[in-house]
Amino acid sequence: MLCPVSVELDSNMLQAEDDVDWEFLRHLTNCTRLKTLDISDNAFGGVLPSFVANFTGPLNNLLMGRNRMSGVIPPGIGNLLDLGALEFAENNLHGVIPEDIGGLRNLKYFSLDENLLSGGIPPSFGNLSEQLTLVLSNNRLNGSIPENLGSLQKLTSMKLSSNRLTGAIPEVIFSLSSLTDSLVISDNYLSGILPPQIGNLKHATTLDLSRNNLSGQVPRALGDCASLVSLALDDNYFTGSIPPSIGDLKGLSVLNFTRNALSGTVPQELRKIHGLQKLYLAHNNLSGAIPQLLANSSALVELDLSYNHLDGEVPSYGVFSNASRISVIGNDGLCGGVAELKLPPYVCSQAV
Repeated sequence: MLCPVSVELDSNMLQAEDDVDWEFLRHLTNCTRLKTLDISDNAFGGVLPSFVANFTGPLNNLLMGRNRMSGVIPPGIGNLLDLGALEFAENNLHGVIPEDIGGLRNLKYFSLDENLLSGGIPPSFGNLSEQLTLVLSNNRLNGSIPENLGSLQKLTSMKLSSNRLTGAIPEVIFSLSSLTDSLVISDNYLSGILPPQIGNLKHATTLDLSRNNLSGQVPRALGDCASLVSLALDDNYFTGSIPPSIGDLKGLSVLNFTRNALSGTVPQELRKIHGLQKLYLAHNNLSGAIPQLLANSSALVELDLSYNHLDGEVPSYGVFSNASRISVIGNDGLCGGVAELKLPPYVCSQAV
């Protein structure tokens, strides 16, 4: 049999349903020159064969994402020591993540997104010193986030969202200055406060910790995360006021603090964020008047201030001129604004 260096069959309509259909893969495991196997984006189904861990060549890329495979990840996958990219995303794999994957010291890209995997995140993942991207979202993983993930000093993106993770986020995770893309740990059961170390994420563009059980005050150190484009802390239990340092995030386009217990006023420092397009502050305890700066913003296209304790007159220009792009319901002290808002038409006594 001719042994190729690369087999790229991705983005077709290829199928497999049983052991016979998977025999083509068994033959490839004997190819001593094979470096890339890409069968992603097909309709390969049935049980993922255990012999996928038996490749004898210097396999560097094993990409099997976006198929219909079931079964478990073969424990021997950690023997493929040359792997730089490993992907099983968007399948129906179950069981636990094999501990021996932590021995793949050359691994740079690893994605198990959208499967049915359970158990904890193996502590051995802290050994993946070359890791750039770690994606374990949309599974059933439980337990805490291993502290030693903070040793992944080259990591640019970590996504652990939509699992069943508990406990506090290790402080060392926020010290990963290598994160130039995203830290997404939303939709879990994480608790505790956000430490000042969060300010070390100076190069991250996306920070999403929404829909957890985080509490305490929003740290001032967030203002040091100078590269943030999207910040989501919604659906937690944060208290206190929105820190003025939020105005230092001048590149921010999306800011979401919905459904917390934040108090105080809408910070005037938001005027510094010239490119802010979407602002969500609904379901908090904010009070005072709606700042004119929100109406004066030429970038703002979506605004939700509903269910707070705001009062005064609602502007009728800027984003406020389009009732379909804003929400101010649940603020009994508001009046004015465009007719579609159906607020009391009289001029409020409190100045805006």
